[in-house]
Amino acid sequence: MSRLYVLDAARGFAVAAMVIAHTAPFLPDRTPRAVTYAEEVLNDLAAPLFALLIGITLALTSERASESPRARARYRIETAVKAAVLIGLGIVLGLTYSGVAVVLDYLGVTLLITLPLLFLRPKVLFVLAAALTVL
Repeated sequence: MSRLYVLDAARGFAVAAMVIAHTAPFLPDRTPRAVTYAEEVLNDLAAPLFALLIGITLALTSERASESPRARARYRIETAVKAAVLIGLGIVLGLTYSGVAVVLDYLGVTLLITLPLLFLRPKVLFVLAAALTVL
């Protein structure tokens, strides 16, 4: 599979948005409205964009691992380690009050929840999604 540069660009934008969101509380009180508005928009965009990119990346990278049970197990372990790192970073960042909601731990938990669903057939996923929708 060749590299998808659009995902890299989206990740870079998400990281830049997150940096702006985390540094905005330190702006002076007399900040122009345009800067405040841009910060609010970027703050509201960064977390959902990260979640979307995680989902797209999982879908694209899990395709390679679906070849054998051993590859699936290894992929699940690698993904669990990444999730644990996200959870750890989220907890550490959450301990220091920055005025910004830290979502890394939530993204890590979401990754862990998706692990059992990774290699299910689309029909099974559809039935599960329908059942969860009804609940």
